[in-house]
This record gives sequence, C-alpha cells and structure tokens, in this order.
Amino acid sequence: MTDRINQGVKGPLTLLAAPAGFGKTQLLAEWAAQGSFSVAWLTLDREDNDLGRFFRYFVCALQMVDSQLGEETLDFIQSTQSSGLEMGLTLLINELSAIPRNVILVVDDFHVLEEPFILQSLNFLLRELPPQLHVVLAGRCEPALDIAFLRAKGRVTELRADDLRFTNEEVFRFFRQALGLELPAETIAALQERTEGWVTALQLAAISLRDHSNSLAVLQDFHGDAHYLVDFLSEEVLFQQSEEVRQFLLKSAMLDILSGPLCEAVVDPTMPPGCGAAMLEQLEHANLFLAPLDPQHEWFHYHPLFADFLRHVQSETYAEEVPTFHKRAAAWFEAHGNPDEAFRHALASEDLEWAANLIERNVESLIKTGDLQTLTHWIGKLPNVVIHRHPGLGLGYVWGAIVNGKPTKKGVCFACEGKGRQNQGDFIRNRTYWNHVKVV
Repeated sequence: MTDRINQGVKGPLTLLAAPAGFGKTQLLAEWAAQGSFSVAWLTLDREDNDLGRFFRYFVCALQMVDSQLGEETLDFIQSTQSSGLEMGLTLLINELSAIPRNVILVVDDFHVLEEPFILQSLNFLLRELPPQLHVVLAGRCEPALDIAFLRAKGRVTELRADDLRFTNEEVFRFFRQALGLELPAETIAALQERTEGWVTALQLAAISLRDHSNSLAVLQDFHGDAHYLVDFLSEEVLFQQSEEVRQFLLKSAMLDILSGPLCEAVVDPTMPPGCGAAMLEQLEHANLFLAPLDPQHEWFHYHPLFADFLRHVQSETYAEEVPTFHKRAAAWFEAHGNPDEAFRHALASEDLEWAANLIERNVESLIKTGDLQTLTHWIGKLPNVVIHRHPGLGLGYVWGAIVNGKPTKKGVCFACEGKGRQNQGDFIRNRTYWNHVKVV
C-alpha cells in the first residue's frame, strides 16, 4: 500500500478516505518512515476550525521541513483575517515555488474541518499548487473540497476502505505476529468475513484473546458488543455524530438491508419522502460503516460488527420501541412484496399474534406463487398454540410440508370437515374450503 502512496505523491493530491479504525494514520506513518521525502505533518482536531489557529499550525507544519517558510504569509493572514486569505496564500505559493526540493504536506483527520473560510482557502491552494508541493489528505470521509478539476485531469490518487481492508493472508500474518497464533484457514476466513478486513476490529479481537486460553472460541464468538469494540465505536464513531444521525443509526439498527423509503417507514413515519435516501447518502459519504448493495446505491447494509454494536446500544436506548420498529419494517416489507423479510421482522417483534395474522394474510398468495419453503420456514417458528388459533396457518404449513416432501411440525396436522377431496387448484381457489379446516 505504501507503493500506492509513493505513486500518489508524484502528483499534486493523494486522498485516504475510510471509516474510523481502518489504519489510515498508521499507514501514512509507516510510509513516511520508509521514504526519503521531506514530510510536513499536520494532525487536526475540531478546535482547529479557527482561521488564525489553523494557519498558525499549517505554517508551523511546513516549517518542519524549512524553517523560513511561511512567516510573511502567517503575518499577512493574521493581520487581515478572511479578507486577505488569497493574497496571503499567494505569498506562500511563491515561497514554495522558490525552494529547490519537493515538500509533502500530510493533513490527517481532515474530516473535522468545517469552517468555510478555511475550506475556501484550501480550495484556492489546491487550484494553484506549485510543482514542489504535494498534499496528502486523510480523513473519515471525502474532504469537503472542490477537487473535481484534479480528478478530471487524473491528478488525484485515492485510497478507500476497500484498499485498506486486510485480506485472509494479512489476517493470518497479523495474528501470527501479534500473538504467535497459527489460526486455521476456516477461522481466518470466518474472521475476515465477520470484520470485513477492518483493522481495528482485528486489533480489538487480539486484545480480547490475551486473557483467554481458548482463542478459537473467542474469535468465533467475536461480535460488535465485545467490550473493547463497544468503547471504541461509542467514543470514536457514535458520539461524534449529530443527534439526528445518532437517532437514525440506532432506530434503523435492526434492519439487515436499508433503503430510503424503508428507513423513513421505520425511523419516523412522518418523515417527508426523500429524507431517508438523503440520510443514507450522508452516511455513505461520511464513511459510517455503510456499504451499497447495488450499483444504483438504493440499498445498503451496515458493517456486521457495526450493526451488532448499534443493536447493542439500541436494546439499551430504545428497548420499549424496538418491537414497534420491527412491526413497521414488517408492514413495509409486506406492502412491497418481500414476505421473507416481513415475516422475519414480524416474529422479531415478539408479538406472536400480530405476526401470525401477518403471515396468515399471505398464505394463499405464497401457495399460488409456489413459495412454500418460505411459508413453512416461518410458520414453523411459531409455537403450536398460536398455529392452533389460526387454521389457515396450519393448513398452509401442512400443505407446504407435503409438497416439499418434509415431515410436518410436531403437533400440527389438519382434518377437513365434510368437504371431500380437493385438487390443488380447488384448494387454492376455494376460500370456503379453508373455513372448514380443523387444526388438530
């Protein structure tokens, strides 16, 4: 990966954008230690959204490679403030153009910058970059800068989360080097799938192993509610967000798949149309562990460990509302022709009568479409006492089991009260026949 950065700094701009804990800073530190470049390094925090403070640190970073750089620029900007930004930066550009060697400026945690005047000044700097200056921006989302002109010319090197994920081989090497563990291939594959190559998750898994003798058992049971992972995601991710974003994340946590309209129905049914899609776009742009499932970016899913973490917090924050969230999801999926997801959420609501009514409404349509496996799977998860109160469920279950050649659920069978043998077509079409079914 350092080779990619070496290639990138031959051009004006290199971007590293990935969620928290994907090893951006560590990668850049390793790269800087290996190279023979003059590297100026600036790490930002939210307090740096002050014009004077930002440019004081900005110039001090450059002075790490040349103590004479930027003094005149800093004096000019601090004396004129926002009205003299471009003039002050022009002075800096002229100074940089006169030095005999290349300078690489790394700006880490760039995502914290929000001050419009600072962003405006950096846009100007990027447009007028002298050949000697190469900028590396690292943060949790794409910087709020106008860099389309550099992209159009192919002068931006970009590394994203997919570039930083650990492969199976890297996971194997990590545990061997960190803990001296030679993990079997199936454990490596399961761990890589579970973490999706997320470096910090792997490091936290390694921490969890230190006090356990059965390493394989710990790894197989590694979820987003693990102590170290909860602390990291709480402090570094969830509580860094606005209240609106936090509520959206937590209320949608029980969804395995997400779309704008579905999230509107689950999170807040009074939400205006389009707001759900806009929020998902915002989360995707912010690299909040959300990945698209289709080329159109209409459907998404949360990173598995992040989803586990959100559900853990959801169960504490919205314990009483979670069944309602599941019911809203079930109703939405039913209305949009996805019975499998509808039934899953209906049962998760733990209101078994409500779930039974929803499934019963769909028995005939599933029989007509031949989707009997879905039908028997979900009816089979209901207690017999509930099925006995819903003859249509018992009939649908037994019919599906017969067609699929599988044994029926213990305690569920049916008898017809005087209606005679029916063929499949009559069985499906004749509603009267259903009214004479007795579950025994």
